[in-house]
Amino acid sequence: MRAYLFIAVVFFLCGLCTVLNTILAPYLRHVMQLSYASITLIYVSFYLAYFVCAPFAGYLFRNGNYLLGIRIALLLCTFGSYGVFLGGTFYSFPLILMGLFVNACGICTLQVNANPYVLHLGSQETASSRLSFLQGFFAFGTVIAPFLGAWLILSTLYHPEDGSLLEEFLNILPIQKPYYAISMTWGLVFFLSEFFPLPQVEGLSENQKHHQPLKLGIVSLSMLVIAVAVGVEVTIGNYVIPLISDQSILNLNMDSAGQLAVIYWLGFMLGRFLSASFLKEVDSRVVLYFHAGAGIVLSLVASFVTGWIAAVSILATGLCVSILFPVLFALILEECPVSQMRMSGYLMMANVGGGLIPVLQGMSADLMGIHLSFIIPALCFSVILAFSVRRPKLILQPIRYE
Repeated sequence: MRAYLFIAVVFFLCGLCTVLNTILAPYLRHVMQLSYASITLIYVSFYLAYFVCAPFAGYLFRNGNYLLGIRIALLLCTFGSYGVFLGGTFYSFPLILMGLFVNACGICTLQVNANPYVLHLGSQETASSRLSFLQGFFAFGTVIAPFLGAWLILSTLYHPEDGSLLEEFLNILPIQKPYYAISMTWGLVFFLSEFFPLPQVEGLSENQKHHQPLKLGIVSLSMLVIAVAVGVEVTIGNYVIPLISDQSILNLNMDSAGQLAVIYWLGFMLGRFLSASFLKEVDSRVVLYFHAGAGIVLSLVASFVTGWIAAVSILATGLCVSILFPVLFALILEECPVSQMRMSGYLMMANVGGGLIPVLQGMSADLMGIHLSFIIPALCFSVILAFSVRRPKLILQPIRYE
C-alpha cells in the first residue's frame, strides 16, 4: 500500500507540472512581451528533454534498480522546479527554460522507472489495470493544474478593481510562489522515499536483453505508436479551446471556452480511474480497439459537424485518450524481448510526439481551418487502432536491412 501511495503522489506531481506549462506560456508571453515563436520554446524545452534524457535513463538503470532511478529523478524535479523559481526571481526567460528542461528530465526519468516498477508490484494479469489506475493520478494533476495556475498566476495579471496590468509583477513574477512550493514538495517526497523503505523489485536479467533493440520491429513500432498516443492526447488538449470557441461551434470567448475545456481533462482523469476496474475482466487489446475506434468517430464528427454536437464530440475524446498510454505501455513491455528498463527509456523518448503532433495539427489549421484540422487526431487514432488488431508474432521478428 505504501508503494502505491508513493507512486500516486509522484504521478500527480508529474501531471501537475506538465499541464502547468499551458498556464506558464501565455503568462510569460504577456509580462515578458515575448513573441509566439519565442514562447513555444517552453514546449520545445520540455518535450526535448524526453527525447534527450529517456534513452540515457533507460540505459543507466537497465539492471532494474527502479527505486534508485526514481530517487535521482525526484532530485532532478526538485532542482528543475527551483530553477523556474529562480528564473522568476531574476526575471530571466533562459533560466526558466533551463529549469523546465531539468524538471522535464526528472519527470521523464520518473516515468522510465516508475511505470515498470508499477508493473512489477503485482501479477502480470492485472498489470494494465494497476498502471491505468495509478496513471489516473497523473490525469488528476492535469485537471488541478489549470485551476491552480489560473488562481496563482493568471489572476495576478490584472488588478481586481480597474483591470490594469500590475507593473510590480514585472520584476517579481508570481510564478515564484507555486514553483517554490512545487520544488519543496518534490524535495519532501524525495526525503520520504529515503526514510520510509519501499519494496524493491527486479527487472529482467542481463541474459534476457537484446543487444541491438532498435533492429527489432516491435521497438520501432512501439516508439511510433507511443509517440502518436501522447501526441493525440496533447494536441486535442491544445486545440479544443480554439475549436469550441469558433463561431460555427459554440461561439464562446476564450475564457468561457477554457472553463468548458476542463471537461476534456475530467474525462481523461475519469477514464483512467474507471478503466482500472474493467481492465481486470476485459482483454487490454479489446479495450484499446474500442477506445481508438470511438476516438476516430468523435474526431471526424468534430471535423465535419457544427454546433454543440461537435463540441460534445471533441470533449468526449478525453475518455478515448485516457487509457491509451497505460494500456499500450503494459502491452509493449509484455511482448518485447528487450530489457524493460531500456524499452521503457525508448518509450519515454517517444513522448516527443507530444511536441510534434500539435505542430502538425497547427500547420493543418493554418491551411484548412481549425475545424478540418481535427482530421489529424482521427489519423492518430487510426494508427492506434491498427496496432490493436495486428498479430504480435509478426512484429517480434528483427528488421532486416538489405
